[in-house]
Amino acid sequence: MNYPKRFFEINLLFAQKFAEISRQALESTLLYHTNLYIRFGLGWDLVATNTILLVYLEGLHQAEDTAEWTYVNIPFLVPVGSRQIQALCVAN
Repeated sequence: MNYPKRFFEINLLFAQKFAEISRQALESTLLYHTNLYIRFGLGWDLVATNTILLVYLEGLHQAEDTAEWTYVNIPFLVPVGSRQIQALCVAN
């Protein structure tokens, strides 16, 4: 299964809107209210201190276009050998 950029756009827009309405931090909504953590191949435990998640969030905060940044950079952040690495490497 491949994830197009639009997949990330929808998840990020949902998380941003959810954070706004619920007054929760975006980091929290991304972790607990989207399935990005699992899609990144980080497991089902949803650990907020996961190093890969923290690096992802740091990059996300610096990005002008968060969906584009996610689409381009996630294949480089996920663990080598992850079951999801193939799915995240989408051909342009």
